[in-house]
Amino acid sequence: MRQRRTQVLDAIAAALGREVRASRLRRVDTRLAAEILFGMVRTAILYRRDHGGDVAQTSREIVSFFLEGARGSHAARAPLRAVRGARA
Repeated sequence: MRQRRTQVLDAIAAALGREVRASRLRRVDTRLAAEILFGMVRTAILYRRDHGGDVAQTSREIVSFFLEGARGSHAARAPLRAVRGARA
């Protein structure tokens, strides 16, 4: 199972790397980004198991959130504010 996970993460990181090199994604640590995407998918699967929901809609939400981030385009230039009690 661990070997399959590594293969999937390698494939995702490679795909992200191609997009970074083509300037379609910002420069990121592609392995970390792959881990983040994988975690989002895993969490969504567990959430759906407990709460139901539409698979297609869940997939669209994950892709949108991953590629566009939590900030909408209207907020892209607004500075982030620190959250009281948060640690960097």
